[in-house]
Amino acid sequence: MILNKEMGSFFFLGVIVTTLPLPPDEPALDQCGACMLCIEACPTQAIVEPRLVDSRRCLSYQTIELRGELPEEHRVDLGDRVFGCDDCQEVCPWNRGDGAPEPGESRHFPARPASTTPSLIDLLTMTHQQYLEIFRGSAVKRATWPGLRRNAAAALGNAASDGETLRLLQRVAQDPQDEPIVRDQAAWSADRIKRRLAGS
Repeated sequence: MILNKEMGSFFFLGVIVTTLPLPPDEPALDQCGACMLCIEACPTQAIVEPRLVDSRRCLSYQTIELRGELPEEHRVDLGDRVFGCDDCQEVCPWNRGDGAPEPGESRHFPARPASTTPSLIDLLTMTHQQYLEIFRGSAVKRATWPGLRRNAAAALGNAASDGETLRLLQRVAQDPQDEPIVRDQAAWSADRIKRRLAGS
């Protein structure tokens, strides 16, 4: 992650390929000092020491890049997230300056209106064609259709407490035509909701 004193850390990195002999920038100064807010905020303790992240524990990696099953020890930590986690950046003091955008906002990449955001149920039950249409031109497609549905199933297991959602997850878990990672996650989440309902 790169910190900019005026902009914070909420910006995209890019690359320009050129043959121009450009002088390298001076190494950046340490902007963190003794601050530990990001380490304390990480839901999975993925920041194992200052300036060192174990990407395998990071929820952004797990929900976007991971192609297999979500690690069982971090499924509860996922909460109701389905794509990424910015907890470390949201607590960073450099993202509270006058020039820093609000979390989730960007002058060049505006957030989609909340009214167009699918619900967790919609994400779990969407067809591949719906996925392609809804997320056309969106970075959400990096998670893949099965990955996004897997994440939605996990989030439902953490957030839902109703019989209708339980029955939906049980149907998904038992559907032999569905993706194995979605079925596995649906079974875990259904069991979690079932235990929650039994205890209420």
